[in-house]
Amino acid sequence: MKDSKHTPLPWVINKCHLVGNATKEVANLYGGNDQIVSSEEMSSNAQLIVTSVNNFEEMKDIVEHYYDHLKQQDKAIGLNLYSDNMKSKIHTLLQKINKK
Repeated sequence: MKDSKHTPLPWVINKCHLVGNATKEVANLYGGNDQIVSSEEMSSNAQLIVTSVNNFEEMKDIVEHYYDHLKQQDKAIGLNLYSDNMKSKIHTLLQKINKK
C-alpha cells in the first residue's frame, strides 16, 4: 500500500500492544467497557490482527490473481464452469478491499 495512511508495516506484538514499524503503538488489547478479557484471548486476538495486517497485501494479490484466472478460464473455453455466485463474492470482496 504505497499511498497508505496506516502505520507502516510490519506490525508486531509487545505484550498487549500492537506496535507498527517497531516504533509506534497502533492499538492495545486491554478489555474495555468493563469486559474482562483473559490474557490468552488478548494474545490470540493480537496474533490474529498482526498476522492479518502483515499478510494483507499478499492475500489481496492472491485473490485478485484467482479472480482473473476464473474469468480467463471461462472466456477461454466459452463456458461458465465457475460459479457466478463465487465470482460475485470475490468481485464484491475486491471492491471492498480496494475502496479508499
